[in-house]
Amino acid sequence: MCGIFCSLRTPYEDTVSVDEGAFHIISNRLKRANATRGPDAQHAMSISFPLRSALCSSSEISGRCILEFYASELRLRGNIPIVQPHTESGDVLCWNGEVFEWPGDPADNDGQKVFERFQRAPEPRSISEIIGNIEGPYAFVFYQGSSKKLYFARDPLGRRSLLIHKPTLINPIFLLASVSVGEDDAYEFEELSTDGIFVLNLDTLRKPGNFVTDFHNSFVVIPRESGEHAPFGAVKQVNQSLPPDNLPRIDGLDAISLPIPLLEAVEQLISHLDDSVMLRVRDIPQAPGDAGDAKVAILFSGGIDSTMLAFLAHRHISLDEPIDLLNVAFENPRKKQVQLDGNIGALPKKKKKQYFKMLEVGF
Repeated sequence: MCGIFCSLRTPYEDTVSVDEGAFHIISNRLKRANATRGPDAQHAMSISFPLRSALCSSSEISGRCILEFYASELRLRGNIPIVQPHTESGDVLCWNGEVFEWPGDPADNDGQKVFERFQRAPEPRSISEIIGNIEGPYAFVFYQGSSKKLYFARDPLGRRSLLIHKPTLINPIFLLASVSVGEDDAYEFEELSTDGIFVLNLDTLRKPGNFVTDFHNSFVVIPRESGEHAPFGAVKQVNQSLPPDNLPRIDGLDAISLPIPLLEAVEQLISHLDDSVMLRVRDIPQAPGDAGDAKVAILFSGGIDSTMLAFLAHRHISLDEPIDLLNVAFENPRKKQVQLDGNIGALPKKKKKQYFKMLEVGF
């Protein structure tokens, strides 16, 4: 899980000007917060390009737009960490995600593979089709230098976080971040919707005008198509039909004789689950100095689901490698309240024992 951050600010005369000092304070705080998500590498870069006035000649410059990127890397694949943001020929990608079952070496860096495909995409629909073919969780920010378009999105299930602050008259800046630093007057973060792929056309931000208004006019959403052939990675419809009411009753487990189609469905489910676990636990590199330590951990409750995940992970990890089973417990607020206030309205434990003992002997 990596941390990504992107900011955009531009000098509009008739908008509340950006307080550069305050902006750098919140920008650095957000970078530090996102750095904790990627301990292996962190890097920042910025792009500055001119804004032209719509009332002036094309050669007359009216200001500069400053676009900044920051990414931290948590290495889950590959022999060496790949420092983000990925950059080449004016294109920039900040990537937080995993790509499963793409052709190539499983140890290749996922972000680098996505970046290479993005660079060959000639239009927004091409980028949407690339995203639609990704199996796995993701959140990304991609700047295409040739078109001056900024693309950003999360996977349809929202398995990777990405927060957005759209420019306001009070805070005329644009922000994207994996995590925030809590409530702050410098932004109004909200969770980015998973409904589509968002595109901001930076080339249409021209003076004179209002940055807030121009931002929304330059901001479009490519919707995810629904249906069986969803090219944009939409979540397909689930089977909503209910089983019939006249199913035969089962008197005992020994009498169960599943029909062939159901047996095949069960085996397919186990096969898909096994493949899913395998893709997530294989080829994880060992950190330097951590030889013998577990590379995989499972949140283990002792129930059938976590036990099954532990068993499947065991099948795809070398026998000499441990698996950490992390027990997650939640405090019972009612029990805690009883400990603090006492057993209000009930008998103390000692009197309860005496009471039940009298019941047993019939007083």
